[in-house]
Amino acid sequence: MIASRTPSSTGQTGRPERLLIVGSLLTVIAMVCIVTFLLIREYASAQEAATRRATTIAQLIDADVLRTVELYDLTLQGLIAAAQRDDLQNVSPQIRHLALFDRSTTARFKGDILLLDKHGEVIADSSRIEPKPGNFADRDYFLAHAFNRDTGMFISRPFKTRCDCAEADQWRISFSRRISSQTGEFLGVAVASLKLDYFDELFKSLDIGTDSTLNIINSDGVLLAQKPYLQSDSVGKSFGNRPNVVRILNDRDGTGSFTSTSSMDEQRRLYTYSRVGN
Repeated sequence: MIASRTPSSTGQTGRPERLLIVGSLLTVIAMVCIVTFLLIREYASAQEAATRRATTIAQLIDADVLRTVELYDLTLQGLIAAAQRDDLQNVSPQIRHLALFDRSTTARFKGDILLLDKHGEVIADSSRIEPKPGNFADRDYFLAHAFNRDTGMFISRPFKTRCDCAEADQWRISFSRRISSQTGEFLGVAVASLKLDYFDELFKSLDIGTDSTLNIINSDGVLLAQKPYLQSDSVGKSFGNRPNVVRILNDRDGTGSFTSTSSMDEQRRLYTYSRVGN
């Protein structure tokens, strides 16, 4: 009798098992790829929607602020033109005051509108016919015009008014223009201030959702307004050395969007910005 060894069944069953394992792995990989693709697409879609919404809000603020600045500039130009009329020098103080300031005193969130002589002394005041004595020769807007005839309209840093009154704690900015003689000699400054409550009122009408922030900064990176305020004493502080602010201020286009880490809370955030006019 010849005895022979029966072939092992291991080789026959091993291959199907391996194929099953490979197939399962491929299925898992395919599912992971599909889910990853869908998540990436969903993230991109959400970011695109957030960018569009933020851009719309920035454009709304841009348009409102630009319109307000242009109104203040027209007020200053009208004040300078009236102040340089010879026929107003011999009229009554009441008529002169009316001609100088016309309807500019009715502007919302308006602060003082002043005419300053070349020494910084107040020679006309929108709030009273006989101006209250005062000197503003140390203000940044006065110095900007006194030493540069080509400054154009100057927007000051935030400041608090010098008065012993209820409005002493209110932040303001000033818009100003140089008054020059026909030969270019410095004669003084026309200046109009805006209460920064204007920005708070503007922000109330805008829904920015939760965990988002609106900021108005000037071209030096100084904070003018914020919603909500991250720090109680943020207004008037410079953020011009922070990387994200530097990136925004250095953008020649003045409008854009990018994702970066916030230096305030170390969170990854979407930044959308728009420059107001020039």
